[in-house]
Amino acid sequence: IDDAENSHAFLDCVVVAHKFFEFHLCGESDLDALYNKFGQGDFDAEEYAGNESTIFAMMDFCLYPR
Repeated sequence: IDDAENSHAFLDCVVVAHKFFEFHLCGESDLDALYNKFGQGDFDAEEYAGNESTIFAMMDFCLYPR
């Protein structure tokens, strides 16, 4: 992730993909560590929940990059 301004959206896309492909969802502490690693602060579940459907729609309901 090179663009810090857009990395939050990218991280949210990673969480969407994680929900589809992983058998066990990671805990909030793991998500906090991921978001903090890229300077985005702690994972905000409420903000993510509001963005999830928009992110998925922007991905054309497809988890493969186009």
